[in-house]
Amino acid sequence: MNAHLLPAFGGRPLESITVEEIETWRASLSGLSNRSKNKLLIQLHGIFRRAQRMYGLDANPLARVEKHPLRSSGDIQVLAPEEVWALVRAAVSELDGAIFLTAAFTGLRMGELLALRWRDVDFSGSVIRVRSSWAGGQLTTPKSGKVRSVPMAPDVATALAKLAGREHWTGDDDLVFASDTGEHLSDSALRVRYKSALRRASLRELRFHDLRRRSGPG
Repeated sequence: MNAHLLPAFGGRPLESITVEEIETWRASLSGLSNRSKNKLLIQLHGIFRRAQRMYGLDANPLARVEKHPLRSSGDIQVLAPEEVWALVRAAVSELDGAIFLTAAFTGLRMGELLALRWRDVDFSGSVIRVRSSWAGGQLTTPKSGKVRSVPMAPDVATALAKLAGREHWTGDDDLVFASDTGEHLSDSALRVRYKSALRRASLRELRFHDLRRRSGPG
């Protein structure tokens, strides 16, 4: 049994586990997507089925437990504004929180956020100019060479203004979302921190890419 199943059912005779107990356990799971919860139910179902085949267990209580509903693959999942703020509060640093907020309220991709420099943040015009993208340790620019401008919501401007008040890396050519040494952040490490923040905020699993599907703060 894995870390979710063992504390609840480990060491118990299978015949003593009831449908009601499983339903209560299922309802207590937090920080997991419905897909992950269903995987746990499938694992538990398999344990009972094996016990039926190998040891003659009379019944499998999982046959009476419904799986969690799943969205179809064509559905687009997004975070509501209050969920975005919960994610920001769960971030391990002000920098990560500003990244999550900017991604959600501007539609910038992760690579575009990591390549963003202060010269491209126009506070007076309330826009952010996108010139390049950073991914896998490489900087790329649009083949067309065109600069894209996106509106900067007031909440994003406030978060970026706080970052602009830091001690280092605030020059025009410095990265907005810079590491402690002024370099580009690791996209893979950022994804790990993002997923951890989702769990701490008790939010459903959502790709970082899907944060940008929001068009504004509300």
